[in-house]
Amino acid sequence: MQRIFPDIFLGISNIEAYEYLQIQRISNNLFSFIQIHANILEQRLLSDFSSIESVSQPLFYVANRIQARGIINTQSKVFEDLSSRFNTSLRVKNSFTSHKQMMLDILKNLANKYDLSLLEIAYLYILSHPLPISPIHGGRSLAQLHESLSVSQTYSKVQLLRLQSLLAEYELQTRQFANIYPMLAFER
Repeated sequence: MQRIFPDIFLGISNIEAYEYLQIQRISNNLFSFIQIHANILEQRLLSDFSSIESVSQPLFYVANRIQARGIINTQSKVFEDLSSRFNTSLRVKNSFTSHKQMMLDILKNLANKYDLSLLEIAYLYILSHPLPISPIHGGRSLAQLHESLSVSQTYSKVQLLRLQSLLAEYELQTRQFANIYPMLAFER
């Protein structure tokens, strides 16, 4: 297919790293990118894909659910909005464990300490990751879309330095929980 349409990139979505390696062997490296659910509360997939040998890596990654279904940036709205997935899906509601609440509370405290918004942390975390990864921008409103685009287009070196300090502290405080959640952790 790549020979017939050389400018077309094919991707695959919602798989584990080991599944990707199996598919790449079978498909003869047909896929150029992977869409994964990744955010600062759900780091395991990023960690797993980071450990794949570079020759097996896709060209790039696309990260979805940067804000963990809005829980990172607009937690109170997610919980109060009767039409949110949190309130319409028992599976999603049950996935928000006390560990995740604790991690989010730590993140909020560190956001205040390092003068970064939760939205900035969510996007900068993905944008500064060593994997070639880009976030999917979205929002329930045009204002939310503008806000997320603004963060990812105007970040500074100072913000990135603050983020690195914040992440080091966050990892120390959440080490036992940071990478244990499986793919789609906010869906289980």
